[in-house]
Amino acid sequence: MTTDNDPSLRKMADEVHRVVRAERRRDRFSLLLLVTAVAAALLWWLSPTQEKIQWQTYTVDRADMILTAMATGNFHP
Repeated sequence: MTTDNDPSLRKMADEVHRVVRAERRRDRFSLLLLVTAVAAALLWWLSPTQEKIQWQTYTVDRADMILTAMATGNFHP
């Protein structure tokens, strides 16, 4: 018996082919969804973050200031 001679077998074969194609599309979609999710997670993980600026404040007092400089070479005023 061949599918050319029996229309019910041909219809059944067409249905099997349709299901197989649908499964392949679903597998491709799942793979694409997974790749997109991994790429989004990597972008989020590697993206630079804005760190909060922390200021340091000190109380100013009057005092003598001592300045020391060390260098090598010629000094020109």
